[in-house]
Amino acid sequence: MSDYRINIIVEGRDQASGALNSVHASLGRIAEFAIGGLLVEGLRRIGHAIAGVASETMHLGASFQDQMAVLTFAAAGAGESMETLHDAALAVGGDVSLLGVSASGAAESMTGLFKAGLTSTEIFGDLQGYLAGTVDLGGALRASIDLAAATELDMVRASDLAAIALATFGSELETEEERAGFVNVALNNFVQAADASVAEVSGLADALRNVGPTAAAFGFGIEDVNNALAILSTRGIVGSESGTALKSMLTNMLRPMKAVKEALSDLNISLYDEAGMMLSLPEMIGQFQGALGGLTDEQRNQYVQTIAGTYGMKAMQTLLAEGVEGWDAMAAATAQAAGMQVQAAAKATTFNGRMEALNGALETVKIGIAEAFLPAATQLVNWFIGMVDEHGPALQRMFEGLVSGITALLSGDVSLVDLFPPEVVANVQAFVEGLRPVGEIITGEIWPAIVEFLPTLQLWGEQLLTLASSALPLFAQAWQFVADNWQVWMVLMGAMVALILAVEAPIVLVI
Repeated sequence: MSDYRINIIVEGRDQASGALNSVHASLGRIAEFAIGGLLVEGLRRIGHAIAGVASETMHLGASFQDQMAVLTFAAAGAGESMETLHDAALAVGGDVSLLGVSASGAAESMTGLFKAGLTSTEIFGDLQGYLAGTVDLGGALRASIDLAAATELDMVRASDLAAIALATFGSELETEEERAGFVNVALNNFVQAADASVAEVSGLADALRNVGPTAAAFGFGIEDVNNALAILSTRGIVGSESGTALKSMLTNMLRPMKAVKEALSDLNISLYDEAGMMLSLPEMIGQFQGALGGLTDEQRNQYVQTIAGTYGMKAMQTLLAEGVEGWDAMAAATAQAAGMQVQAAAKATTFNGRMEALNGALETVKIGIAEAFLPAATQLVNWFIGMVDEHGPALQRMFEGLVSGITALLSGDVSLVDLFPPEVVANVQAFVEGLRPVGEIITGEIWPAIVEFLPTLQLWGEQLLTLASSALPLFAQAWQFVADNWQVWMVLMGAMVALILAVEAPIVLVI
């Protein structure tokens, strides 16, 4: 090969090598800029995240403070101090054994239960024992939490249902323990009846608002009412409609009208026993089922409409179509269905359940942090209100005069000294003097709160270090795996190098 061709090849090689080095350098600078940009963007996002958490924390604390103020008035006659109620709400919110509950939600539910007239024992069970950590949470509040965890209801609607069920069907219960036990049984029956049928607990709750007072006045228990509503749901009569239909059926049967009395007499049906007590719903269904069995469809429909009314007849027709056998089957299915405690416990073991428990605990921590700073923040707000009230008009006049003075100065009408007359200087001095309390609040309120929070922060740091140290064996095992299989890694690295060379070769040829 001639020297000329060799020189051309060498020169081309050098040019290709230089171009490749330029490509490498350019890629390096691009990576450097990208990493730098990512670092800056990452720091910016971290800052925004910290600011967002701080804002959310203060908002949670302020909202919880408002809720506690409302709760204090609702529980005024319960004999519990605000400090005890405050500690109870935080304890419930931070209880990781409870699913889907927060301190704010607990306070709101407690407010509804106290407003409904429940006592502390009926709401909490043994409140002092729960705060001391010796017993679990009980009473209507625990039942409401379990109901919300097992169904589509939130805690507020669950606690409202607890209060309504107790007021409607538990008025004859005498002791607090009996009333608290009834709430648990009643809410559990809602869940079981919904699981045994196509009804939802929210639909049963809506129906209860319509039919509950009427059914209770007739002496029917909540289990029979829910059983009837569950049967109606199997025929598409759900929600408030089912409650209205059942209420219409019951009220029409007792109308003191001649047509109703004659129809019941013709069928030889009595709604009361020998002692004058109203029969139960399944006993009524049995009587109607037997009396209407041998009639024609026309006669049957006429009697049902006369006795139950135009709107109530669809409830009676459904219950009669199922009969006593269908009633007993639905009751048995309800009894065998999983209760709210079982369902709540099952959901609590899932990932989403543990995340809900974690969120409740984190909210409690945030509220605790916010409460440490809220007094100082309140003082700052009060100071700012006072400053605006005292110096606001003067500052407004000062800036208005300053703007007009600068305009006059630029036009040459006044001198610089004329811009700051004694009254303006006095306003500025008064405003600066008013800033002094800010420093006192920072040094007297905010800084001590920070110092008080530092041990908690240190504890979190220690827990984080413990977690990191527990993870070290995993890193050691991973490193040992790499060391034991270095041949495999060398092959992989060789494959990566070959891939890079295969990509670079066409680039060199093109250059």
